[in-house]
Amino acid sequence: MESNKIYTGIPTTPDMIEEITLGGESVRLTHKNISIGDTKLDPKNQRLQFFIASMGGSYSEEALEKRLWEIPDVKALYRSILLNQGLIERIIIQADGTVAEGNCRTICYRKLNRDYPDEPRWQSVPSRVLPADISPKLLAILLGEMHVAGKNEWTAYEQAAYVYRMNEDFGYSLDFLAEHLRSSKSTIKKMIDAYKLMSEHFLAKYPDTQNVYKYSYFEEFYKKIKTPTSELERDFVDWVGTGKLNEGVQVRDLPNIIENYSAKTALAEKGYSEAMSMLEAADPSYTSKFFYEIDRMVEHFKRVPYEDIQAVREKDKPRIEKIKTLYQALKDFAELTELNLDEKKSQ
Repeated sequence: MESNKIYTGIPTTPDMIEEITLGGESVRLTHKNISIGDTKLDPKNQRLQFFIASMGGSYSEEALEKRLWEIPDVKALYRSILLNQGLIERIIIQADGTVAEGNCRTICYRKLNRDYPDEPRWQSVPSRVLPADISPKLLAILLGEMHVAGKNEWTAYEQAAYVYRMNEDFGYSLDFLAEHLRSSKSTIKKMIDAYKLMSEHFLAKYPDTQNVYKYSYFEEFYKKIKTPTSELERDFVDWVGTGKLNEGVQVRDLPNIIENYSAKTALAEKGYSEAMSMLEAADPSYTSKFFYEIDRMVEHFKRVPYEDIQAVREKDKPRIEKIKTLYQALKDFAELTELNLDEKKSQ
């Protein structure tokens, strides 16, 4: 790659030329207002790829636009643009009219153009036009800088789709992606694994458009389960798809659930609540904060720092008062619950 190469883009005079650096290359973008009829949605866009897959692989521009418009955030964006009477930030568009960044803003402008056909401001969309000869790799780096490492973030699912594509299609290593996206190598690996399981198995089997928002379940799965078997991955897909796990936070309890046969069976048959009931029957600390804190306190007593032990031996009054307070609280609880603390621990 020649570091002194300059992409000049579309030669114009009064239009503003903006120069940025990507991967050591100078890239010139032309600021233009592009006729709304000349814009095309990008089928390679992470979110649109899912919509296309859910439509069986065949799609039309109108169908994609309809799917995007169904997203509540897009309707909110429409109202914001209308209130502001324009864009705060230009879209980025390829030389052939394909929208590289800003699909949602583009369909908002299309809708505004239909709703207010006599208003000139909605007949063209403010754009930054990429040079015709920009490489797909440089374009991918630009989008990652904007939407993963930068302030204008994609959803977690879209970020993972981008990372997967950079690794799978362009061959970028985990080390490069971690540095480029200012993240850790382990985080990048989890994103790739989560996206692969979600896109290839979960969304293929459960293609509801709202399911893209369940990406956090899959990333949490790989955080909690370090080396999952293919069987557990298949089970997890079904537990999420059938609503047995219906909140992302529930995945945090999965390691404990799958280690308990009764709890795992209850999860598969009835769902998360029943599984946690099975765990509670074996150990109340799973669902009771009170008993969870008791477990923590017991662990603390097993690892008391030497300086604290020595301070109590030397009659440190503040420390001794803390211990006495704890002891009295335990005695009061035993009296309240009619618990005989002198009984031997049950076997």
